[in-house]
Amino acid sequence: MNTTLSLKKHWLIFVLFAACSGPVNNNTIKDNSTAAAGAVQQTTTAGAQPVLAFAFANQSGTEVLLPKADTGNQVNAAAFTEVIIKNTQQHCTFVKQLPAGANDNGRQLADNFAQSAGAIFKLQQPVNTEEETVLLTNAAFLQQHHLLDRSPAPGSNLSAEVKAQLESSKRRRIKSIHAVAGLAAGAGVYLVEFERKLDSVLVSLVATKHGDIISRDYAAKFDSTSTWGVDDGGEFGFDNYHLLAAFDNNGDPELVTEWAGAEGITIEYMVPKGNVFVTRQTGYRYSAPL
Repeated sequence: MNTTLSLKKHWLIFVLFAACSGPVNNNTIKDNSTAAAGAVQQTTTAGAQPVLAFAFANQSGTEVLLPKADTGNQVNAAAFTEVIIKNTQQHCTFVKQLPAGANDNGRQLADNFAQSAGAIFKLQQPVNTEEETVLLTNAAFLQQHHLLDRSPAPGSNLSAEVKAQLESSKRRRIKSIHAVAGLAAGAGVYLVEFERKLDSVLVSLVATKHGDIISRDYAAKFDSTSTWGVDDGGEFGFDNYHLLAAFDNNGDPELVTEWAGAEGITIEYMVPKGNVFVTRQTGYRYSAPL
């Protein structure tokens, strides 16, 4: 098997898309694609621009808030008409802009929702998000990016062929394998930990189907206090890494993940380039304990 093969030729499209449109008004929010509420816009030849941003829900799961970033482009809040929560899509409606409250503690968590500055959206159906990051988007984005269905999580094992490809390409032996999520038609997403070389450590996010591989490396210099993140104790934190959504974009798989650390939650939207994932957009939710 050629290690440069990608998932593209085998990836099947499973559509969970319902086109909806929302009201248009002049309410705007500031955004930055690398800020906590980073929103990405892409140009289309006609109609609305596709948008994607990262938000969080209130304690009752009835509303979500898109935090107000400090700098960046102006984005019409009413451009966001859909949410994806726990791999399920539903319609949302822009309600209002919320200023920061006097007791805002800076945490982008449910218990600080009412004190956080940003744009408020009402959900059609309440959802228990369990503090999972919410994706805000619109019909234009979902016309290009079809939400992939989930299947039961795959076992924490990979075929001998895939293991051999990974060990050859990374030039390290595999230490452990952790299943992240199963996708439809037998595809799987894994975190693969490789054996340490001196102070060099490596964990790879791997999407595989029928022996084909696309990966994204998390390489770091080992430190017993902080390796991949502040105060991680030299541990990757496999249980804190989650797949928020997987999309098919014209045959290419695209992933949105979140990774909770000691002080906050890192969100990453990644797209394939050859047989590797590259970062399209990042976000961060501050969540350090008080």
